[in-house]
Amino acid sequence: MKKTSITFILLILFVVQLQAQKVGLVLSGGAAKGIAHIGVLKALEENNVPIDYITGTSMGGLVGGMYAAGYSPSEMEYIVLSKDFQEWVGGNFETNYTYYYQRKALSASIISLGLGLDSGFQAKLRSNLINDIPLNFALLDLTAQATINSNWNFDSLMIPYRCMIADVFSQQQIAIKDGSLGEAMRATMTVPYVYRPIRINGRYVFDGGLYNNFPVDIMERDFKPDVLIGVNVSSKTFKEYPFKSDDEVLSKLFNYLLLSKSDSTTVKENGIYIQPDVSENSVVDFKNPEYLMRLGYEAAMSKMPEIKAKIAREQTSAQKKKMRSAFKERKDPVIFNALRFTGVNNRQKVYLRSVIKQDYNRISLYNAKQGYYLLVSDPNFRTVFPRIVKTTKNLYDFELDVKPERNLQAEVGGNISSRPINAVYFGLDYSYLNAYNITVSTDFYLGRFYESVALSTRLDFAWKRPIFMSTNFVYNHWNYFKSSNLVILEPTINFVDQSDKRLVFTIGTPAKRNGKYMLKVGGLNHRDLFSQTNVYKEGDELDRSTFNALKYSVEYENNTLDLKQFATSGHKMRISLQYIDGIERYIPGTESILNIRRKEMSWVRFCVDFEKYYNVSEKYKLGWVYDMVVSNQPLFSSYRSSIINATAFYPMLDSRTILLENYRAFSYAATGIKNVFIINRSFQTRLEMYYFQPYQKIINSTTQKAELGKPLNHRYLTGIASIVYKSPVGPISFNTSYYDEPKNKWFFLFNMGYLIFQRKALE
Repeated sequence: MKKTSITFILLILFVVQLQAQKVGLVLSGGAAKGIAHIGVLKALEENNVPIDYITGTSMGGLVGGMYAAGYSPSEMEYIVLSKDFQEWVGGNFETNYTYYYQRKALSASIISLGLGLDSGFQAKLRSNLINDIPLNFALLDLTAQATINSNWNFDSLMIPYRCMIADVFSQQQIAIKDGSLGEAMRATMTVPYVYRPIRINGRYVFDGGLYNNFPVDIMERDFKPDVLIGVNVSSKTFKEYPFKSDDEVLSKLFNYLLLSKSDSTTVKENGIYIQPDVSENSVVDFKNPEYLMRLGYEAAMSKMPEIKAKIAREQTSAQKKKMRSAFKERKDPVIFNALRFTGVNNRQKVYLRSVIKQDYNRISLYNAKQGYYLLVSDPNFRTVFPRIVKTTKNLYDFELDVKPERNLQAEVGGNISSRPINAVYFGLDYSYLNAYNITVSTDFYLGRFYESVALSTRLDFAWKRPIFMSTNFVYNHWNYFKSSNLVILEPTINFVDQSDKRLVFTIGTPAKRNGKYMLKVGGLNHRDLFSQTNVYKEGDELDRSTFNALKYSVEYENNTLDLKQFATSGHKMRISLQYIDGIERYIPGTESILNIRRKEMSWVRFCVDFEKYYNVSEKYKLGWVYDMVVSNQPLFSSYRSSIINATAFYPMLDSRTILLENYRAFSYAATGIKNVFIINRSFQTRLEMYYFQPYQKIINSTTQKAELGKPLNHRYLTGIASIVYKSPVGPISFNTSYYDEPKNKWFFLFNMGYLIFQRKALE
């Protein structure tokens, strides 16, 4: 009897010990490699392994924070496989949440360098390489409910949680245990010079991996688990030197300089150490999350016998589901009681509230997101951090910490081509905000074929109906004469030197989110030098045609294209109604049989330019193009000047670099399709075909004057086949194009960068 009692007591103690057995999970930093942690969590859940505490650093802190907030491994897998995730880590904006009317006109920019001017007008580099705007709100969005449910206490999350941050000024590591969960996760992954540091409790903090990349000690200090599972994706303790060449050292040096040692020996006898083999993956390569999660899953499954041997207690999927439901359903959906701003003066607050245009009471998370993205689409507000602020019981404010600057944005770009149409681009923007916003911009293109200078000023008023007023001066110069030996081997219009100047005043207002209405008034000077024949001898004088005019136009633009060149999704539309009134002065050259002329002319032109892409499948996108011009434009003094100043159809990459007679008319309709085949994230092939129908073809008479042909009597086809690689320095493409011209039909082009020009004065 006594023996039976002892056995019964021991059995009870054993059961109690199993029930009391607590398991801690430690997740290391490792940037993109940390995605493997999701695979580890998936394996643990499938095998009913309980997790009672979590500590993490950097990406380990991010994954651990999501798990502590009640996200299942399958939900996290869905998130990292989404397009949104790639935008967050890459710093890309969500087009549907930005105002198109605030965007700058397209340019050949490749690199954008953000500078700030301090009160003494001293330039300083910005502190981040990757735009953190989309990431900041994404983390708030994903964790707002968990922050409120836990009452800003990480011990009250579904799973108690700690993450590591670094205060580099005091050289201290800090384990965050309370506050906003999203802010903690954002802070722990703030790699210096990659993401902008944020301020927590008055300190500017960085990635916790600087001082503690594998926080086993924090787990043992704060939670004292019975069993510890350590997952390390960034080991820096080696039995032999890990590099085989100097190039390999340089390519991985940044990672090894930043992260502290992640040592497996910190996991003691009561622990299980898991190290997924992610050595071949770059710390900045987020483009293959499925592969990384599989590596994490396989590494955890290989350790499952050891895990089961040390952790006898189980937690079933039903129990996990019940835990998540109980945690997530504690509170009502997130509703903000008020909108507040910090970091700005009262006059600037007036401008901010006008930009966001929200009812400042009872703001939903969706409305807060709209307001946030509308604000950061303004170039004055690239430094904005969203916060949830607790005011009283069950009441919360949405706070935007704004740092307006005298922004100085420098841009560099251009293109390198197999033809002599190479150009260098440089742009500079300066903006200043008070109760209104003023922006001054300059743009320069310099090349053998094309050169341009543009200066513009813009004043934005954030009234109930936003209005902007701008003044633009543009000088363009195209020298087809210099590039003719390669651009066109035996051209119809060979010797052409074209330039224009314009000064335009514009008043504009947004048309919903992705469009704008504009009223424009301006003056222009258009000058053309050309040869009337295909033969040009040294000493010959070219014909000169000068056109001075006033131009009035009403325009509508709408644009959601994902890329400024070789787009694959979205649409764009431009509709304009123009009235042009001017005088042409024509001076004949050596080969001309015409006389000097002065001709007054005016006309009305209506234009529609439309492009849209359809997502047929993951690997195939179908684009549709429509272009129409209706005009009563009169003929100029000669055939050459008439054809040069007619509206041109520019369907393809190289169309603006070639002067083609058959694709110019005063009135026309054109349409085309773009077949885009996606090979992978970086490569695509494109097959584009177009049909051009001029209403009346401009014909060269025997007297060198122009005549109009019979209506609808001519039509032309054109097409292009391209292979495109999206590189860090812009798109690289190999292009073969066909034009229905009498002499030269086929053109070949290799181009790296953006082949983009300022719009011509008469367009």
